[in-house]
Amino acid sequence: MATYLTKLACELPEQASRSLSLWTCSELARTLVRDGIVAATKPPLPTGKPALLEHEYKRKGAWNLFAAFDVHTGQVIGQLHRRKRQKETIALLEAIDQQTPRVVGTIHVICDNVSIHKGKLVRHWLDSYPRFVMHHTPVHCSWMNHVEQWFSILRRKRLRAPNFADLQQLAEKIELFINEWNAIAHPFKWTERSFRKILEKIDRATV
Repeated sequence: MATYLTKLACELPEQASRSLSLWTCSELARTLVRDGIVAATKPPLPTGKPALLEHEYKRKGAWNLFAAFDVHTGQVIGQLHRRKRQKETIALLEAIDQQTPRVVGTIHVICDNVSIHKGKLVRHWLDSYPRFVMHHTPVHCSWMNHVEQWFSILRRKRLRAPNFADLQQLAEKIELFINEWNAIAHPFKWTERSFRKILEKIDRATV
């Protein structure tokens, strides 16, 4: 295993068919399990920070990622769009509607308090889909939305090193990351300790 692990760690994750920017110990372990090198337990791995890689960066455009995080399962529905409008918000809502069983009578959607989430077109769409209930977070309170925690994981694991040939490849890698996430999806749990830390941060910010 040591030889295989050394070879794996010295390559970029993409060479091992993983949609990641850089390796971490946990992702190396997951890949070893995937490849049948070790059993599905926590294999011993060296600790430390991932290596930093130099690269030349040229901006070639950007995607807007619209995503929904199921707080019960951790599953993510993601869509990439070149523009950020009410039209794209409705496209995501329609995907949520299609992928949510009809036995679910109410779908609570938590989203930012911005115009593309509550404009005229969105309100008109919601009139035809009464099981959707929108909840808009207060200004500067995006931390209340679990999808923001998932976005943080995406940025840290996949977008830290922007080594993509073009927008098409970027889209493919993000979609692959979502698929890999959904294969091991889990909900986020707020403990009393984590909630207390959030309140302490708010207290410090308002002093």
